[in-house]
Amino acid sequence: MLDAALLADPDDNAAQLRRGVLAIEQGRSEAGRADLLAVYDRTGGYPGLLGPLGRLYLREGDLPRLADLVLPHAEDPQASDEVVIMYALLRLAQGDRDAADQNIDKVLQRSPGAWEAHLAKARVFHQRERLTEALAEIRLARPKVPDAEVELWTGKIAERSGKPQDALAAFRRARQLDPGLLEAGYLLGRTLLAQGLVREAVTELQAITRAPHAPVGAHLALGLAFREREQLAEALQSFTRAIEHDPNPEEALYWAGRPSVELGRPAEAVSYLGRAVLAPAGTSWLVDAHLWLGRAQHRLGHRTEARAALTRYLQLAGPKAPARAE
Repeated sequence: MLDAALLADPDDNAAQLRRGVLAIEQGRSEAGRADLLAVYDRTGGYPGLLGPLGRLYLREGDLPRLADLVLPHAEDPQASDEVVIMYALLRLAQGDRDAADQNIDKVLQRSPGAWEAHLAKARVFHQRERLTEALAEIRLARPKVPDAEVELWTGKIAERSGKPQDALAAFRRARQLDPGLLEAGYLLGRTLLAQGLVREAVTELQAITRAPHAPVGAHLALGLAFREREQLAEALQSFTRAIEHDPNPEEALYWAGRPSVELGRPAEAVSYLGRAVLAPAGTSWLVDAHLWLGRAQHRLGHRTEARAALTRYLQLAGPKAPARAE
């Protein structure tokens, strides 16, 4: 019906907006983005557009475009709740929790039942590690129809609170409600992996990593899932993609180095692990990174470099180092 409406009138903003929202909800984010942007380019702002387009930018981490969308309206005393909440989420994403709080409270003072404001407030508490208050706020965020973002943040709060089963259930609900919410799929896959449900984790994470804007961490999680299944070549491929896509690839470098050694590619392993060992002291996998770097250098016949890496491993691991005999 919406396609027919747009064939009859390509400038039907209401139809194109609705088609874009539906496409995003169905997991077709690129098609949805195209429709929403077409309405924005044509109108410069259309009723009901700011919310879905702003959420799309927020999901993708595209803060400059989100700012361009929201800032022209943010200082208007008559700005709608939707505008003020989206501005608060922009400030939260920029690291200004106090500004986010102030704007959310502004909405709650005039609209105490606004579930979107309670959801945003829960996000602020979650970022502040005030989990009891975050849980209380997310329980107040109850729209008339179930909402994927509410379920996503319910899962995040449960996960941070040490309730993995509750988190798993919430991430599943979020994924079912909105297949286009890639973060929910990533967190679902990661949680499945942590609970030993490796086959299901691989299926979920493969679907997520095919998307153009896969969340940071998804390729790494898929690699770890493949590793659990002893599919080292597939694991290595996922780890190298994580290195390419993640802004902080140190852990992916470590994990790429290990299967490189195991698959008989020590030169590649040295290139990965040589960068991984530059991670800050105290990093959980840093000790083993030195061990695997030493193994890779040994396989290349680089005795001096191997001795240096293994010596550093022993220094960091202490007298009870598992590989001390090696």
